[in-house]
Amino acid sequence: MDEEELIQLIIEKTGKSREEIEKMVEEKIKAFNNLISRRGALLLVAKKLGVLYKNTPKEKKIGELESWEYVKVKGKILKSFGLISYSKGKFQPIILGDETGTIKAIIWNTDKELPENTVIEAIGKTKINKKTGNLELHIDSYKILESDLEIKPQKQEFVGICIVKYPKKQTQKGTIVSKAILTSLDRELPVVYFNDFDWEIGHIYKVYGKLKKNIKTGKIEFFADKVEEATLKDLKAFKGEAD
Repeated sequence: MDEEELIQLIIEKTGKSREEIEKMVEEKIKAFNNLISRRGALLLVAKKLGVLYKNTPKEKKIGELESWEYVKVKGKILKSFGLISYSKGKFQPIILGDETGTIKAIIWNTDKELPENTVIEAIGKTKINKKTGNLELHIDSYKILESDLEIKPQKQEFVGICIVKYPKKQTQKGTIVSKAILTSLDRELPVVYFNDFDWEIGHIYKVYGKLKKNIKTGKIEFFADKVEEATLKDLKAFKGEAD
C-alpha cells in the first residue's frame, strides 16, 4: 500500500480531511525530531486512528518481518529479561528466534514470565524502536506450543545481486562504510557494511546481519556483520528454487 492509498484509506475509515491528516503527519515527524520518514509518520497516524492492524495477521518467519505489520510467528524464547512493571501492569521483554533469525519482542500485559526455551505462537505488531532504530515485535497474544519443537535460530541473511554500489564513506571515528543495493530478483535491499569492502556490480553476495531503520533516512536497511561472495546456486537456494 503506497502513501496515497493509505491516505485514502484513512479518509474512508475516519472521515478526516486530507488537510487534517497532513497536519497530523507533520506533527509526528516533528515529534521524532525529523528522524522518521513521511511514510513512517503516516503509518503511525493510521495506527493511532485505528486504521491499521484490524485484519487477519500474516503468518511469517522472523527473518521475513518488516516494519508496521500485523503478524503471526512461531519461535523459541532464547532469552528472557524478566517481568517489568509499568503504570498499566507488567511486560516481558524477550529475544524470540526461529530458523531464519531473531528479534527482540515484548509480551504485554502479562503476570506470568515465560521461561527460556519455551516455544510460542505469537500474534502482534512489528514496530521500529525510535531510540535504537531496531525492528521489534510487540506481542498482543500467544499460545505455548509443544516444547519439543526444534528451532535452531541463526542470524538473518540475504542473498542478492549487486545492482548499485555507493562511494565509500568514512565516519567521524574513522570507520569505513561500504554500501550497496542487492536484489534477490523479487526484493531490493540496501546493505550497509561497516568495513572497507569493494562491491562489484553484477556479483552475487550473501550477507549476514540484521534489518534496521536508518535514523537519518527513515528507511529499512540491512546492516551486515559479514559479507561473502555467493553463487547463482546460493541465490536459488535462498529463494527456495530447485536447480
